[in-house]
Amino acid sequence: MSIINNNGVFVLFVLAPLIIAERPKLKFGPQPAVDRLDALYEPIDQWDPKIEPLSDDRFGFYIHAFSAPSSVMYMVERLSKVFPTCPVYIMSDGGMDFTDLCALYNCTFKLCPPANDRWHPWPFLRRFWDAAVHLNREYVIMLEPDNTVHHKIYAHPHHDAGGLRDANPGFGHLMTGYIEGIGKKHRDFNWTYIQSGLAGGAYFRTAAVLDAFSDAAIASLNWTMIEALDTKRVFSSDFSMPIVLSARGYTYGPWRDIGQYDLRGNDVTNQPRWAAIQHYGRGVAGGKPTYNLQVAEEFKNLAKQGRFGKSSNNCQRCYTLEDYRKKWGSLDCTNRLAEGYTGTPPTGEEVQAMKKQVTEMLGGPAAYSKYIKDRNQRVADETALRRKRYLELDEKLYNGPDTYVWTPKPKTN
Repeated sequence: MSIINNNGVFVLFVLAPLIIAERPKLKFGPQPAVDRLDALYEPIDQWDPKIEPLSDDRFGFYIHAFSAPSSVMYMVERLSKVFPTCPVYIMSDGGMDFTDLCALYNCTFKLCPPANDRWHPWPFLRRFWDAAVHLNREYVIMLEPDNTVHHKIYAHPHHDAGGLRDANPGFGHLMTGYIEGIGKKHRDFNWTYIQSGLAGGAYFRTAAVLDAFSDAAIASLNWTMIEALDTKRVFSSDFSMPIVLSARGYTYGPWRDIGQYDLRGNDVTNQPRWAAIQHYGRGVAGGKPTYNLQVAEEFKNLAKQGRFGKSSNNCQRCYTLEDYRKKWGSLDCTNRLAEGYTGTPPTGEEVQAMKKQVTEMLGGPAAYSKYIKDRNQRVADETALRRKRYLELDEKLYNGPDTYVWTPKPKTN
């Protein structure tokens, strides 16, 4: 390149080529575990969808982690191939430190104090909120180390959140009636999908997260009443997230681009084929595929034991804000407004009194019976609409409408 200097003299510059160091490729073993994962991805190589995937610019990925360092490394490596331009945020619940991994892959890492947050919504939802702020994309996709990422996203997010069509028992009438009443204070809302399913691989609209998962929104809920209307499972993240979203009037439902590998073909729930993200239950044959991996020795230093040491905190309903403050010296990574679980589980008499209170809130026994009938019809209508959307998408993806449903196995006597 040449320019003219202040004296009118041509000056010639020779630009040296910019040399960017190539990131080393992570290596994993043992070979049978690698071959098993490769076999899961192999059919995608021959897949020829008839439509374009959704833009990567709409999505960011939030990895909720604790241990399983090889699985987390594999997840980050896989995301760099399938979604190379999407931001990635890793949060460790007092476990492994992935700072060096993120330095290599240009992701963001946050080490939080151990709280067994999967059973305590106050730190869990605050940490999710922090991730959504940082990622700053239209949607956040939450991943866990046992997920596998297969291809780009083709299924449009029709709800504020979407996840698995799982086999867990749905929420009861009193729960949905109570939470629906709270949600109606914020927007025109009916709770039309009554299962859970917001596990690893689920998407969340960022605007909904910033509202429903905020400190103030979570602190405003009566968690004793919520437990009385269901069970202690409401404190588990898979169930607390549908509840808090619905309490702000946001909808969720099954998403066509996540499936659970080990639920295929059973007679409880059908699963989509060729989903972008796969989830795995505890009973999958051979174990969860990524949990069998070990990263090569030369890359093990990319993950280190975090400064909180090896935590064995697996307690449930044992979080309070004051204990968290005393133990860790700050309120980093947790809800600043909610006291947490400060009491004991409600007694049988208290449960019955609360259920009676909700029945009266719904207008009494007769109005409650009508609510049940109306809710069941809304659920059936939503199911029919969802199936119609899936079949329309499958015709574009596979040139045929029959590939969404895995035919249930016949029952044997």
